Amino acid sequence: MAHPHDRFATVNGLRLHYLDWGSRGKPALVLLHGGSAYAQWWDFFAPAFADDFHVIAPDWRGHGDSQHAEPRPTAPAITLTTCTSCWPRSTLSGR
Repeated sequence: MAHPHDRFATVNGLRLHYLDWGSRGKPALVLLHGGSAYAQWWDFFAPAFADDFHVIAPDWRGHGDSQHAEPRPTAPAITLTTCTSCWPRSTLSGR
């Protein structure tokens, strides 16, 4: 079973956390958690896709290990998940 790497990215001044399974160069599968959840909710699901995808699960702003911010826009987290230079071929999935 693949284990994720904890990673951080600073986007628009916010330090955002994400989990990273798989290999660079493979199509990205970006897993988005629900409103009162965090990236680790994907721990059981993500390893099944890590051989074929570069699986990414971010913590939204203010969730998990990501920085809290005021006011409360979600744009920095969305920017992280849709960064085409980071993941040029990507699929988004949420729950």
